[in-house]
Amino acid sequence: MLVWTQLTTHKAVKHSFQRKQVFLQVYMGLFKKGLILVVLVSSLLVATTTLVSAEGYNDPQQYTNATGWVSGPHGGYISTTNKCKECHAVHLATGSYMLTRANNRAEACDFCHGVAGAGIGAKISLNEEGHGLSATQKNQDTLTAPDDTVNPYTIQTDRWGCVECHSPHDNQTVKLTGNTTTKLLKQDPNKGKTYSYYDVSLISASKETTQTLSHWCSTCHNANFGLHTDAKQVLMDGTTITAYGHDVSGAGYTTDTAGFAVVSPLDGSNNGPTCKQCHVATGIGGNFPHSSESTSTGGSAVSTPDMLKSGTQSNQLDAVCSSCHDTNSLQ
Repeated sequence: MLVWTQLTTHKAVKHSFQRKQVFLQVYMGLFKKGLILVVLVSSLLVATTTLVSAEGYNDPQQYTNATGWVSGPHGGYISTTNKCKECHAVHLATGSYMLTRANNRAEACDFCHGVAGAGIGAKISLNEEGHGLSATQKNQDTLTAPDDTVNPYTIQTDRWGCVECHSPHDNQTVKLTGNTTTKLLKQDPNKGKTYSYYDVSLISASKETTQTLSHWCSTCHNANFGLHTDAKQVLMDGTTITAYGHDVSGAGYTTDTAGFAVVSPLDGSNNGPTCKQCHVATGIGGNFPHSSESTSTGGSAVSTPDMLKSGTQSNQLDAVCSSCHDTNSLQ
Protein backbone atom coordinates (compact mmCIF):
# COMPACT_ATOMS: atom_id res chain seq x y z
CA MET A 1 0.00 0.00 0.00
CA LEU A 2 2.82 2.37 0.86
CA VAL A 3 4.66 1.56 -2.36
CA TRP A 4 1.56 2.27 -4.44
CA THR A 5 1.00 5.60 -2.71
CA GLN A 6 4.60 6.69 -3.29
CA LEU A 7 4.40 5.65 -6.96
CA THR A 8 1.19 7.60 -7.47
CA THR A 9 2.65 10.72 -5.83
CA HIS A 10 5.77 10.50 -8.00
CA LYS A 11 3.67 10.31 -11.18
CA ALA A 12 1.59 13.30 -10.10
CA VAL A 13 4.67 15.39 -9.44
CA LYS A 14 6.15 14.34 -12.77
CA HIS A 15 2.97 15.25 -14.65
CA SER A 16 2.76 18.56 -12.86
CA PHE A 17 6.37 19.38 -13.79
CA GLN A 18 5.70 18.43 -17.41
CA ARG A 19 2.62 20.66 -17.52
CA LYS A 20 4.68 23.56 -16.14
CA GLN A 21 7.32 22.97 -18.80
CA VAL A 22 4.72 22.99 -21.57
CA PHE A 23 3.13 26.16 -20.16
CA LEU A 24 6.54 27.82 -19.90
CA GLN A 25 7.39 26.91 -23.51
CA VAL A 26 4.05 28.27 -24.74
CA TYR A 27 4.50 31.47 -22.70
CA MET A 28 8.06 32.01 -23.97
CA GLY A 29 6.88 31.41 -27.53
CA LEU A 30 4.16 34.02 -27.17
CA PHE A 31 6.61 36.43 -25.49
CA LYS A 32 9.09 36.07 -28.34
CA LYS A 33 6.37 36.64 -30.91
CA GLY A 34 5.21 39.72 -29.03
CA LEU A 35 8.75 41.03 -28.75
CA ILE A 36 9.28 40.53 -32.47
CA LEU A 37 6.03 42.37 -33.15
CA VAL A 38 7.11 45.29 -30.96
CA VAL A 39 10.46 45.46 -32.75
CA LEU A 40 8.75 45.38 -36.14
CA VAL A 41 6.33 48.14 -35.17
CA SER A 42 9.16 50.27 -33.74
CA SER A 43 11.22 49.77 -36.89
CA LEU A 44 8.24 50.74 -39.02
CA LEU A 45 7.70 53.91 -37.00
CA VAL A 46 11.36 54.88 -37.31
CA ALA A 47 11.32 54.20 -41.03
CA THR A 48 8.13 56.19 -41.46
CA THR A 49 9.53 59.13 -39.48
CA THR A 50 12.73 59.06 -41.54
CA LEU A 51 10.73 58.94 -44.76
CA VAL A 52 8.52 61.84 -43.74
CA SER A 53 11.47 64.00 -42.67
CA ALA A 54 13.26 63.16 -45.92
CA GLU A 55 10.35 64.39 -48.02
CA GLY A 56 9.77 67.83 -46.49
CA TYR A 57 11.74 70.77 -45.16
CA ASN A 58 13.61 71.18 -41.92
CA ASP A 59 12.03 73.19 -39.17
CA PRO A 60 13.51 76.72 -39.20
CA GLN A 61 16.96 77.04 -37.65
CA GLN A 62 17.68 73.30 -37.72
CA TYR A 63 21.17 73.26 -39.18
CA THR A 64 23.89 71.82 -36.97
CA ASN A 65 26.98 69.71 -37.42
CA ALA A 66 29.15 67.57 -35.17
CA THR A 67 30.53 70.65 -33.41
CA GLY A 68 27.16 72.24 -32.78
CA TRP A 69 25.45 75.31 -34.19
CA VAL A 70 26.28 76.40 -37.73
CA SER A 71 25.43 79.97 -38.73
CA GLY A 72 22.78 79.77 -41.39
CA PRO A 73 21.92 77.62 -44.38
CA HIS A 74 23.93 79.66 -46.92
CA GLY A 75 27.08 77.68 -47.62
CA GLY A 76 29.45 75.47 -45.63
CA TYR A 77 27.77 72.23 -46.64
CA ILE A 78 29.51 69.14 -45.26
CA SER A 79 28.52 65.54 -44.58
CA THR A 80 27.45 66.27 -40.99
CA THR A 81 25.10 69.17 -41.79
CA ASN A 82 21.50 69.21 -42.96
CA LYS A 83 21.17 72.77 -44.23
CA CYS A 84 19.98 72.19 -47.81
CA LYS A 85 16.58 71.09 -46.53
CA GLU A 86 16.07 74.45 -44.86
CA CYS A 87 15.28 75.92 -48.28
CA HIS A 88 14.70 72.90 -50.54
CA ALA A 89 12.47 69.85 -50.17
CA VAL A 90 13.62 66.80 -52.11
CA HIS A 91 10.22 65.18 -52.67
CA LEU A 92 7.43 67.32 -51.23
CA ALA A 93 8.29 70.93 -52.11
CA THR A 94 5.44 73.36 -51.46
CA GLY A 95 6.79 75.72 -54.11
CA SER A 96 7.55 75.07 -57.76
CA TYR A 97 10.67 77.24 -57.99
CA MET A 98 13.80 75.11 -57.47
CA LEU A 99 11.95 72.91 -54.92
CA THR A 100 11.72 75.87 -52.54
CA ARG A 101 8.79 77.12 -50.50
CA ALA A 102 7.78 79.60 -53.21
CA ASN A 103 6.65 79.55 -56.82
CA ASN A 104 9.07 82.17 -58.15
CA ARG A 105 12.52 83.56 -57.48
CA ALA A 106 11.17 86.88 -56.22
CA GLU A 107 9.56 85.14 -53.25
CA ALA A 108 12.00 82.30 -52.64
CA CYS A 109 13.70 84.07 -49.74
CA ASP A 110 10.55 85.45 -48.10
CA PHE A 111 10.01 82.46 -45.80
CA CYS A 112 12.88 83.63 -43.62
CA HIS A 113 13.51 87.20 -44.74
CA GLY A 114 10.10 88.62 -45.65
CA VAL A 115 8.05 90.86 -43.39
CA ALA A 116 5.66 87.96 -42.85
CA GLY A 117 8.41 85.35 -42.88
CA ALA A 118 8.21 82.44 -40.48
CA GLY A 119 11.95 82.04 -40.03
CA ILE A 120 14.80 84.20 -38.83
CA GLY A 121 17.02 86.94 -40.19
CA ALA A 122 16.52 90.50 -41.37
CA LYS A 123 12.95 91.48 -42.13
CA ILE A 124 13.10 92.86 -45.65
CA SER A 125 10.37 94.44 -47.71
CA LEU A 126 11.12 95.72 -51.20
CA ASN A 127 9.32 97.85 -53.74
CA GLU A 128 9.87 100.06 -56.75
CA GLU A 129 11.23 102.87 -54.57
CA GLY A 130 14.26 100.73 -53.83
CA HIS A 131 15.10 97.25 -55.03
CA GLY A 132 12.19 94.92 -55.57
CA LEU A 133 8.52 94.35 -56.28
CA SER A 134 5.37 96.20 -55.31
CA ALA A 135 1.76 95.12 -55.35
CA THR A 136 1.13 97.18 -58.49
CA GLN A 137 3.86 95.58 -60.59
CA LYS A 138 2.91 92.76 -62.94
CA ASN A 139 4.93 89.91 -64.38
CA GLN A 140 4.93 91.49 -67.81
CA ASP A 141 6.46 94.73 -66.47
CA THR A 142 10.15 95.41 -66.96
CA LEU A 143 12.43 96.92 -64.33
CA THR A 144 15.26 99.15 -65.50
CA ALA A 145 18.09 100.15 -63.19
CA PRO A 146 17.83 103.92 -62.57
CA ASP A 147 20.59 106.02 -64.16
CA ASP A 148 22.28 103.09 -65.83
CA THR A 149 24.55 103.59 -68.82
CA VAL A 150 23.59 102.02 -72.12
CA ASN A 151 22.89 99.27 -72.66
CA PRO A 152 20.81 99.56 -69.49
CA TYR A 153 20.26 96.69 -67.09
CA THR A 154 16.64 95.52 -67.41
CA ILE A 155 14.79 92.45 -66.19
CA GLN A 156 11.24 91.12 -66.10
CA THR A 157 9.64 91.70 -62.71
CA ASP A 158 8.74 88.04 -62.25
CA ARG A 159 12.46 87.27 -62.29
CA TRP A 160 13.50 90.10 -60.00
CA GLY A 161 14.32 89.30 -56.40
CA CYS A 162 16.99 88.71 -53.78
CA VAL A 163 19.06 86.43 -56.00
CA GLU A 164 19.80 89.25 -58.45
CA CYS A 165 22.22 90.70 -55.89
CA HIS A 166 22.87 87.80 -53.51
CA SER A 167 24.25 84.30 -54.04
CA PRO A 168 22.23 82.12 -51.63
CA HIS A 169 24.90 79.39 -51.53
CA ASP A 170 27.90 81.68 -50.89
CA ASN A 171 29.91 80.03 -53.66
CA GLN A 172 30.13 83.11 -55.89
CA THR A 173 30.27 85.95 -53.39
CA VAL A 174 32.65 88.81 -52.64
CA LYS A 175 33.77 90.52 -49.44
CA LEU A 176 33.86 94.24 -50.16
CA THR A 177 36.10 96.69 -48.32
CA GLY A 178 34.43 97.78 -45.09
CA ASN A 179 32.36 94.61 -44.70
CA THR A 180 33.14 91.95 -42.13
CA THR A 181 31.48 89.22 -44.22
CA THR A 182 30.49 88.69 -47.84
CA LYS A 183 26.85 89.47 -47.02
CA LEU A 184 26.25 86.94 -49.80
CA LEU A 185 26.85 89.69 -52.39
CA LYS A 186 27.50 88.27 -55.84
CA GLN A 187 30.98 88.65 -57.24
CA ASP A 188 29.59 89.39 -60.69
CA PRO A 189 26.00 90.60 -60.17
CA ASN A 190 25.32 91.87 -63.68
CA LYS A 191 27.02 89.45 -66.04
CA GLY A 192 27.20 90.64 -69.59
CA LYS A 193 27.45 94.29 -68.56
CA THR A 194 30.72 96.14 -69.10
CA TYR A 195 31.62 97.60 -65.71
CA SER A 196 33.21 101.05 -65.79
CA TYR A 197 34.24 101.25 -62.13
CA TYR A 198 33.91 97.75 -60.67
CA ASP A 199 36.61 95.26 -61.67
CA VAL A 200 35.95 91.54 -61.14
CA SER A 201 39.65 90.78 -61.74
CA LEU A 202 40.49 92.54 -58.45
CA ILE A 203 38.71 89.84 -56.44
CA SER A 204 41.22 87.55 -54.74
CA ALA A 205 41.03 83.80 -54.24
CA SER A 206 39.74 84.43 -50.71
CA LYS A 207 36.77 86.37 -52.17
CA GLU A 208 38.12 89.70 -50.91
CA THR A 209 38.58 92.91 -52.88
CA THR A 210 39.77 96.46 -52.28
CA GLN A 211 36.60 97.76 -53.93
CA THR A 212 33.74 99.27 -51.96
CA LEU A 213 29.98 98.89 -51.89
CA SER A 214 29.66 101.97 -54.12
CA HIS A 215 31.85 100.30 -56.74
CA TRP A 216 29.62 97.25 -56.50
CA CYS A 217 26.40 99.27 -56.84
CA SER A 218 27.77 100.78 -60.03
CA THR A 219 27.44 97.42 -61.77
CA CYS A 220 23.81 98.39 -62.37
CA HIS A 221 23.94 102.14 -61.75
CA ASN A 222 26.96 103.09 -63.90
CA ALA A 223 25.83 106.68 -64.43
CA ASN A 224 25.79 107.29 -60.68
CA PHE A 225 29.52 106.86 -60.12
CA GLY A 226 32.59 108.95 -60.90
CA LEU A 227 33.37 112.66 -61.13
CA HIS A 228 30.89 115.27 -62.30
CA THR A 229 33.09 115.84 -65.35
CA ASP A 230 32.66 112.24 -66.56
CA ALA A 231 30.36 112.11 -69.58
CA LYS A 232 27.90 109.21 -69.49
CA GLN A 233 25.73 107.80 -72.25
CA VAL A 234 22.35 107.24 -70.63
CA LEU A 235 19.11 105.95 -72.14
CA MET A 236 16.24 108.24 -71.10
CA ASP A 237 12.73 107.78 -72.47
CA GLY A 238 14.04 105.78 -75.39
CA THR A 239 16.68 108.34 -76.34
CA THR A 240 20.41 108.11 -75.64
CA ILE A 241 21.79 111.32 -74.18
CA THR A 242 25.12 112.51 -72.81
CA ALA A 243 24.65 113.15 -69.09
CA TYR A 244 26.74 114.25 -66.10
CA GLY A 245 26.16 113.43 -62.45
CA HIS A 246 27.10 114.35 -58.92
CA ASP A 247 30.56 113.24 -57.82
CA VAL A 248 30.28 109.79 -56.26
CA SER A 249 33.10 107.56 -55.04
CA GLY A 250 33.95 104.64 -52.89
CA ALA A 251 35.95 106.82 -50.48
CA GLY A 252 33.10 109.16 -49.59
CA TYR A 253 33.23 112.84 -48.69
CA THR A 254 34.97 114.24 -45.64
CA THR A 255 33.38 116.71 -43.25
CA ASP A 256 34.46 119.90 -41.56
CA THR A 257 34.14 120.68 -37.86
CA ALA A 258 30.52 121.69 -38.35
CA GLY A 259 29.71 118.36 -39.97
CA PHE A 260 29.23 119.64 -43.50
CA ALA A 261 30.85 118.13 -46.58
CA VAL A 262 34.20 119.53 -47.66
CA VAL A 263 33.69 120.23 -51.35
CA SER A 264 35.94 121.87 -53.93
CA PRO A 265 34.15 121.21 -57.23
CA LEU A 266 36.90 122.70 -59.35
CA ASP A 267 39.92 120.93 -57.89
CA GLY A 268 39.42 117.84 -60.06
CA SER A 269 39.86 115.51 -57.11
CA ASN A 270 36.63 115.79 -55.15
CA ASN A 271 35.66 112.34 -54.01
CA GLY A 272 31.99 112.96 -53.46
CA PRO A 273 29.73 110.80 -51.28
CA THR A 274 29.28 107.06 -51.34
CA CYS A 275 25.92 105.66 -52.37
CA LYS A 276 24.98 105.03 -48.75
CA GLN A 277 25.83 108.56 -47.61
CA CYS A 278 22.89 109.91 -49.61
CA HIS A 279 20.59 106.90 -49.80
CA VAL A 280 19.53 105.32 -46.53
CA ALA A 281 16.79 102.92 -45.51
CA THR A 282 13.92 104.50 -43.60
CA GLY A 283 11.51 101.58 -43.52
CA ILE A 284 11.06 98.33 -41.64
CA GLY A 285 14.38 96.53 -41.28
CA GLY A 286 16.46 99.68 -41.39
CA ASN A 287 19.29 98.29 -43.52
CA PHE A 288 20.50 99.87 -46.76
CA PRO A 289 19.24 99.27 -49.40
CA HIS A 290 16.36 96.98 -48.48
CA SER A 291 13.78 98.82 -46.43
CA SER A 292 12.11 101.04 -48.96
CA GLU A 293 8.47 100.18 -48.53
CA SER A 294 7.44 103.66 -47.34
CA THR A 295 6.81 102.53 -43.77
CA SER A 296 9.14 103.86 -41.11
CA THR A 297 10.63 101.75 -38.35
CA GLY A 298 8.22 103.54 -36.01
CA GLY A 299 5.25 102.41 -38.08
CA SER A 300 4.29 105.78 -39.58
CA ALA A 301 4.03 106.29 -43.32
CA VAL A 302 6.90 108.01 -45.10
CA SER A 303 7.18 109.19 -48.67
CA THR A 304 10.89 109.94 -49.01
CA PRO A 305 11.65 108.99 -52.61
CA ASP A 306 14.43 106.66 -53.64
CA MET A 307 15.63 106.06 -50.08
CA LEU A 308 17.07 109.58 -49.84
CA LYS A 309 18.15 110.42 -46.32
CA SER A 310 16.23 113.72 -46.20
CA GLY A 311 13.23 115.34 -47.84
CA THR A 312 9.64 114.20 -47.66
CA GLN A 313 8.40 114.47 -51.23
CA SER A 314 9.92 114.45 -54.69
CA ASN A 315 9.51 118.23 -55.00
CA GLN A 316 10.87 118.98 -51.54
CA LEU A 317 14.44 117.73 -51.75
CA ASP A 318 16.46 120.78 -50.72
CA ALA A 319 16.91 119.03 -47.37
CA VAL A 320 18.88 116.32 -49.16
CA CYS A 321 21.42 118.88 -50.39
CA SER A 322 21.53 120.97 -47.22
CA SER A 323 22.16 117.89 -45.09
CA CYS A 324 25.65 117.75 -46.63
CA HIS A 325 26.21 121.30 -47.88
CA ASP A 326 26.28 124.39 -45.71
CA THR A 327 23.91 126.73 -47.57
CA ASN A 328 25.35 129.71 -45.69
CA SER A 329 28.66 129.20 -47.50
CA LEU A 330 27.28 128.87 -51.01
CA GLN A 331 28.81 131.37 -53.42
